[in-house]
Amino acid sequence: MRIHRTTPTRAFSVFSNALLRDRSISWCAVGVLTYLLSLPNDARVTIRTLAEQRKEGRARIAAALHELEESRYLRRVVHKSRTTGQLFTVYEVFDTPYEDEPPSGESEESQNLASGESADAPSDDPPSGEKTREEEPPSPPPPPPAAPSERTALAAKLLGRAHPG
Repeated sequence: MRIHRTTPTRAFSVFSNALLRDRSISWCAVGVLTYLLSLPNDARVTIRTLAEQRKEGRARIAAALHELEESRYLRRVVHKSRTTGQLFTVYEVFDTPYEDEPPSGESEESQNLASGESADAPSDDPPSGEKTREEEPPSPPPPPPAAPSERTALAAKLLGRAHPG
């Protein structure tokens, strides 16, 4: 195999070969992980927005996130908004599997707010004080419409129609 590489000058990410070669996670999970690691800190994503970025559907993205969680590359931390009382989830993403410890200064009890139990630990508002609904990341523009193929033009001619388009 011959590898052809370019040298990016801006807007690029660097990943360790250990992460890219970790055989304990699927190709899809590696792709989702590297995408998440390429985002800025406090970026807002959901399974829906991830699924809209590529061909995989919501079920496959959810499975990849679960796989990353099991392999300790991703941690979901549930918080409760002080102002609204609503629960929201913050994804913590790691480029190496994290150690077995609760997130930054939180007790194990405060991590399980989804169960309906009250927690003594102070809760936070969503990152940056934003609402839990986020804007879509920019998508590349759609490709220009393809010119009709020779075959399509011939079929239109045979059917007595004007040039399709």
